[in-house]
Amino acid sequence: VRHAGEHFATNEITLRHVLDLATFFLRHHEQVDWQVVLKVYEDEGMIPFYDAIATICVRDFGIDARCFKGYHHAESVADRVLADIFSKKKELPMNMHGIHGIGKLKYGIQKTIRWWNNRWKYRMVYRETMWQSYKWLALNRIRK
Repeated sequence: VRHAGEHFATNEITLRHVLDLATFFLRHHEQVDWQVVLKVYEDEGMIPFYDAIATICVRDFGIDARCFKGYHHAESVADRVLADIFSKKKELPMNMHGIHGIGKLKYGIQKTIRWWNNRWKYRMVYRETMWQSYKWLALNRIRK
């Protein structure tokens, strides 16, 4: 769920990520230590994303709700997540390799705008503040 959440927050999630989660929970929900997993989701601030993914899996894929312990049906959030998955997004390179001069500034601006527009997604996946996230992302890009 964290991995899919990271893809979601950065505009890189596809329906395949949701289907992978659906398949995993369908096949392995009985082996999951739900007490531990739900605590991690809570501690990491991922409950809204988990609820949205579980809602999509139950509502749209027909998976038994018992495969998703502790989830709360989140119809409007699930709809927003699906709309985002299917929306056309501007693709940006994963890093600045091959980008030179003013292109680096343009790349940084585009990444910052995308990050700002996706703040609602970050709030569903991460517990950190937006500014902590921005600082981490900026430092990560500067180091590359």
